[in-house]
Amino acid sequence: MSGIERETHGLFADGVASVLYGTQGPLGRAQLERSTLRKVIAGLPQIVGQPEPARSHALEQVDGLLKRLSGDVLLEAARAFQEIDPKLLDEVPQLARMREHVTTSRSWAALFNPNSLSRLAAAIRDERTLPPGGDQGDL
Repeated sequence: MSGIERETHGLFADGVASVLYGTQGPLGRAQLERSTLRKVIAGLPQIVGQPEPARSHALEQVDGLLKRLSGDVLLEAARAFQEIDPKLLDEVPQLARMREHVTTSRSWAALFNPNSLSRLAAAIRDERTLPPGGDQGDL
């Protein structure tokens, strides 16, 4: 199992991230994207260890590359970067946007899961059965 394919945990490991970023690139690009990603991941520890401003410049270059990747390869990149150094999620703008997208989508997914929707429907039904004036009653 390669470094990219190993099991990951964390922000990008769940089904929400897979749904959001599970799109495959064009057939002619898929292999090229994965090969490029492997090279970037192999060089990432060296980039992370560089002093400023070389580190920032290298991460800008990486960010530019990430913007061009297909969803599934971008998700692999995010998982690998998170595993190598979680601070990269803040330092690489594309990863920060992905983190925000996944976090927001998780909230929506939790809201619209069947359990939550059935509780919401029950609350609406209960609200409709209250007498006029609500359940305040006389105190």
